[in-house]
Amino acid sequence: MISRRFLFTKLVASIAILSGGAVLAESQNTSIDRPYVDVATVKAAMVEGKTIVVTWKTEWCSTCNMQKRVFDTILTEEPTLTEKIMFLDLNWDEYSNHSFTKNLNIPRRSTIVVFKGMEELGRLIAATNRSEIKKLILKAL
Repeated sequence: MISRRFLFTKLVASIAILSGGAVLAESQNTSIDRPYVDVATVKAAMVEGKTIVVTWKTEWCSTCNMQKRVFDTILTEEPTLTEKIMFLDLNWDEYSNHSFTKNLNIPRRSTIVVFKGMEELGRLIAATNRSEIKKLILKAL
């Protein structure tokens, strides 16, 4: 007896072959590597007057992972944003109780804050909506 899983796998493989792999290529998301930084790096960028987007996140947070996919999509579509804005990630597990995080009143992981120098321009908490995140990023310009 042939299982549904077997048939589905063969169907997907056949479609991929007939389309020249285009179906599978479309489903692959471009991931942009943004390693975690430390608080000193964020503070230095702020003191230098740079425009930065800081995200407090963790690897295990589903909301954070959704935000990463949204950032990847936005930055892939508009790569020039990285020439004007620094995108920095802080590990919530490491910095949730740090004085820097506390002084900024960061309530939880998946918080995104935009700074121009020392001035906060806006923030989102647990937002995953692409247009909301893009609107926040564009405040930095």
